[in-house]
Amino acid sequence: MIINEYTAKDLAYIDSFCGLIPCKVRAIFEDSRQVNVIVTVNRSGYKKGEIIISTFDRIIPRKQVYTKNSQFYIHTNYVWKG
Repeated sequence: MIINEYTAKDLAYIDSFCGLIPCKVRAIFEDSRQVNVIVTVNRSGYKKGEIIISTFDRIIPRKQVYTKNSQFYIHTNYVWKG
């Protein structure tokens, strides 16, 4: 299986209880397994321009998300590289 690598400046989603929140990756901290992102739209509980630091498992690259029968699915063959 091919593993896709993503770095800072890539577009992503925050996986939250309110759904997928669009964001842009600012920095990746591999030693602590955290990603620094900036929210790109206003959504319930999130404001555009808000900076969030989250773990690798909650930040999903946009290219890894697809829809099928109006449901979101995530290809899990990716890694974050700092």
